[in-house]
Amino acid sequence: VAANSVAGPSDSTSPSPIAERAQTLTPGGIGSNRGDRYRNDERRNVIENIEEHPFTGVGLGVGWEVHQPLAEAHDRRYVHFAFLWYWLAFGILGAIAYLLLFGSSLWTGMQIWRRHPDQIVQICAIAVFGGIIGLAVVELTATFAGIESRLTILLGALLGWLAAAWQDLPARRTA
Repeated sequence: VAANSVAGPSDSTSPSPIAERAQTLTPGGIGSNRGDRYRNDERRNVIENIEEHPFTGVGLGVGWEVHQPLAEAHDRRYVHFAFLWYWLAFGILGAIAYLLLFGSSLWTGMQIWRRHPDQIVQICAIAVFGGIIGLAVVELTATFAGIESRLTILLGALLGWLAAAWQDLPARRTA
C-alpha cells in the first residue's frame, strides 16, 4: 500500500505526485509550479524590502511591501526562507542571531558527541545535530523556528538539553 501511494498505480498514465514535483525541480521546470513561482516572487520582493531596511528590518509582525507582482496572495508577514524572515523582521542582527543559533547548536552537538563520557548522551547529541541540520535544510523553503510554536518549543527543549549535556563534559586539559 505504501509503495502504491508513493509510486502510484502501475497502470496509471499520470505520473505520481513525487515524479511531478521532481520534474518541476529540474532547471527547465522552474516556474511551471505556481507555488515555486510565488516563492521566487516572494524572495525578490523580500530582498527589496531588506535593501530598504537592512539594519532595522521592517519589524516583527509587519507585512513586507510588494514591489513586483506575485503569482499568489499569501500573508505578507511570513517568508518561506527563514534566514530572510529573520533579517526582514529584525534587521541584520536578526539574521546574525539566526546563523549563530544554528551554528552554535551544531558545534555544541558535535562537541558533546565527541567528548561526553556517556554513550547514550553521545547518541542523543548526534541525533540532535542531525535534527538541527534537517531543520536548517527545511527552512530553506519554509520558516518554522520562531514562527510555529510547537516546533519552537521542541527546538528550545533540545537546545536546553544540549546546554545541560554540555555541563557534564569533562574539562579539557590545557598543556
